[in-house]
Amino acid sequence: MKKYTLCLLEAVDYKTAQRWLDDMAGQGWELEHCNRIFASFRKVEERKVRHFADLSVGWEDQEDYLQLCADAGWERVSKVNGMDLFRALPGREVTPLQSDKGLEGQRYFRKKLVVEFLVYILAFLMLAVFLPWALSAQKDWSISLITSAAAQVTAVGVGLFALHLIWTLGHYTALLFRYRREDAVPRCALPLCRARVALYWVSWCLYLVGMVFLPLGELFFTQQVSVGLEAPTDTQWSVVEEAPVPTLERLGGENADTFVLSRHKTQSFLVEGWDYAQCAGEDALWCERYTCINEKVAVWLSHALLNERMERGQNGYGVLAFTACPLTGTDESWVAREETFVLIRKGREVAFVGWRTGENTEAITREAVWPEVLSALHWEES
Repeated sequence: MKKYTLCLLEAVDYKTAQRWLDDMAGQGWELEHCNRIFASFRKVEERKVRHFADLSVGWEDQEDYLQLCADAGWERVSKVNGMDLFRALPGREVTPLQSDKGLEGQRYFRKKLVVEFLVYILAFLMLAVFLPWALSAQKDWSISLITSAAAQVTAVGVGLFALHLIWTLGHYTALLFRYRREDAVPRCALPLCRARVALYWVSWCLYLVGMVFLPLGELFFTQQVSVGLEAPTDTQWSVVEEAPVPTLERLGGENADTFVLSRHKTQSFLVEGWDYAQCAGEDALWCERYTCINEKVAVWLSHALLNERMERGQNGYGVLAFTACPLTGTDESWVAREETFVLIRKGREVAFVGWRTGENTEAITREAVWPEVLSALHWEES
């Protein structure tokens, strides 16, 4: 009969691991194997089970150390997270490996607790410096945080990792005080030790999902069309026409000679949207259309887009100096370049639309075009 349970313990808490093994032994469970996350035990009825946990020694002393353990009646089962886990050899009388508690405590304090405490302080300081730098280098991070599921999952992963670092620093600080007070290797609550290590693994899993798997999924499975310098096919046009975005043809521009066409569906936990661009001769159209989960997110997104477009050029239309301007059918609206570009919000819907038609581009907000813009965005139905 076997039993599988969580391990999730580190060497700094090896005395907690020892108590956990003692509890399992008291129930008749013998350790078979242990890795960073899980441990397996088998039920033993015919004899008393004994276990022991210790800090791992350096590789140069490993052979002598294991021989010492074998002479004392102990067999190493697993080496995990900087600690060795032993079980008593069948039919052998075992003797303690750590008889001098003072030397054991000094080894724990000097080689494990202080060293790792300094490492975690350095990691926390590096994260505190790197994260603001990375955000400043990412020009549209605030928009990505709303519109990209990958960015959202990555942000949660980074946030949990930062929480893990803070928790670990607090944990190590408490261990330092307890060691100074008790002059012995301290033990801690098993659930808290496991939760702290689990937070580390969860944060890295989320970071990996956000940085690798979700971007790959968006690349291969999201609805998108991209036609370099070729005219789009009828099939590609049919995909575009299903999207709630305007086209040059609907707004009165040239459409037949389109040579650059891209359309990408955006989906995150907060927003679903379309990103569309079209060029035909001197005519060009850009559109981003989003449906947010609530109006608060829509307000956040519209102002993030406003600030971004006013600070940096993007997607071929350059920096836009938006000014507030009330437009029919919107709750908030801004215009730029003589009303040829608009940023609008209605309830939980947000859209950015702009166009160029030769040298004298007319306002997209003029009476003949504006209703078509709203109709193409499907705003007349909301």
